[in-house]
Amino acid sequence: MNAITPYLKDILGFLGMIAGAAGLWHAARTKTAAESRTAETTAAHAKEAAADARLKTMLDAQRADFEVIVKPLRDDVEDLRREVRDLRTAIDALRIRYRAALDYIRRLRAWGSARADGEPIPEPPADIADEV
Repeated sequence: MNAITPYLKDILGFLGMIAGAAGLWHAARTKTAAESRTAETTAAHAKEAAADARLKTMLDAQRADFEVIVKPLRDDVEDLRREVRDLRTAIDALRIRYRAALDYIRRLRAWGSARADGEPIPEPPADIADEV
């Protein structure tokens, strides 16, 4: 061992230098791998963000097209609802006048079947008086 002792310091220095170089190489390789993974992740996120932006643009365009198509239909439906309300009101008024006309006809039949000479004809109801 005495023969190695003078060289032990040089050998340990050389081994330390090799270990340091290996450590630097490993650190650089690990850093490069981490940077490439980070770059890949960043690129994937950017690609996903671009795809999301394209999808949002496409959905907004479809929504606008849908509104262009649906708006006239909604307006037509609202017009039809308004027309149905008006027609229901008119039908209700006609039903009232129809019932008044039927009541008047019944009174005329009763008057005609049991009338005495000189008895006046019953007056029509006010609802239909303008039309009789």
